[in-house]
Amino acid sequence: MRIISTRGAHSAIAFLGCALLAQAACRPSGSGDAPAASTTAPATAVTPTMSSSSRPPDAPASAHAPPADVPVPTLAGPRPSDAEMEADARGERAFAARLHTSLVKTPAGAGNLFVSPASVRFAFAMLHAGAKGATEAELAKTFGYGPRTADVAATLAGDWAKLGLPAKEEWRRGEEVTVRTANRVFAAKTITLRPEFLAVTRDRFAAPVDLLDFANDAEGARKHINRFVEESTTGRIKEILAPRMVSKDTKLALANAIYFKGAWRKPFEPSETKPRPFSTPSGKVDVPMMTQLEHGKVGDTADAEVVELAYGRDFVMTIVLPKAPATLASIEQGLTEEKLRAWASAPQHVPMLRLTLPRFRVESTIALADVIQSLGVESAFVYGKADFSGIDGTKDLFVSTAVHKTFVAVDEKGTEAAAATVVGMEAGAAPDPKKPREVVVDRPFLFAIRDAKRDRLVFFGRVTDPSK
Repeated sequence: MRIISTRGAHSAIAFLGCALLAQAACRPSGSGDAPAASTTAPATAVTPTMSSSSRPPDAPASAHAPPADVPVPTLAGPRPSDAEMEADARGERAFAARLHTSLVKTPAGAGNLFVSPASVRFAFAMLHAGAKGATEAELAKTFGYGPRTADVAATLAGDWAKLGLPAKEEWRRGEEVTVRTANRVFAAKTITLRPEFLAVTRDRFAAPVDLLDFANDAEGARKHINRFVEESTTGRIKEILAPRMVSKDTKLALANAIYFKGAWRKPFEPSETKPRPFSTPSGKVDVPMMTQLEHGKVGDTADAEVVELAYGRDFVMTIVLPKAPATLASIEQGLTEEKLRAWASAPQHVPMLRLTLPRFRVESTIALADVIQSLGVESAFVYGKADFSGIDGTKDLFVSTAVHKTFVAVDEKGTEAAAATVVGMEAGAAPDPKKPREVVVDRPFLFAIRDAKRDRLVFFGRVTDPSK
């Protein structure tokens, strides 16, 4: 993930080029296996799509709708029930806990870390729609997918689109949150996609298909995919696919991008931001620390203080501050779905909270293939074992690359990352300024951006050194 920010920019972006699917060009010598023939007719609906840069300059954009060229997802049947939505949310939290625990053991997970479990799940859910047999079972178990995962994804994307503002528009009171998702299928001109797969990706994931000439112009295809990511993230993430990550053997790429822009319900006063020490693993550093004295939500667990900050609508940031620096590692090692759920419910209203929080931004780039395999998705990455016959009718496809990039910036005005919001912060009696609860976030901490209304964990991260 790469996170890029300038002061005053508040957007969280996660992108997963979740699958570059390669069709094996070189089979084992003497295998005698001929390429499996496609059993389906070409899908006439597969046509190149218009990128946002091609939109007529005078095309209007609604303040509460995605740009005109962004498809709107549809459901196969009724809206998922509350029970189905909660089951999928539990699967998301369980995957998020396992993903974070695995990443912190890798070089990519050292220091500051920021991921979007929702983005990873969205992208691999499109793969899941075309998986069969053991591959489908491994994806379902690892990511917590259920029978209506695609409809849950469509429901979330549709609900979030209603919060959307044009990304370049100035914030206005009452329009403090933008959440937007974008999916895309990039297919080789030589591949025949099954109609069933196209129906799910097009309708439930609102993912148009771009036909690319990987075989003759792999570099052009790479640039095309990178351009989609850059446009979908308003220029925040560039070059997600490095040179030579796309080859002539690439047959399919599936991409998801999540963009979040949120203003605090109670902004921090910039004049109150002062340099203060923050204890990093390598010693203390002075960083800009924001301070706010307001009604708030805070709670305690056995090993952490948990603070909740609300954005303008249904989103919140949950900050988990270990009660001692040494407990962060033990908290991360024991991270579970139950612990994530407990942190979400721990904060309670207090009459007055004095919160001191560092400004920070985080950027990361993570190659996910090894991590996802370690979590239990093994066959998908191995030619001969992967079964994505639901995509093209053959068993030639396997996942060759998985890349995840994110960006988060937090300052006095707001944040970037998707989250849930608790809106009762001004309820209750007048605050007593003589007895505020004080929380000083001056040591490594965890944070999540959640959609509280829909119980979704959209982003999750760790800050060990805000000066980095």
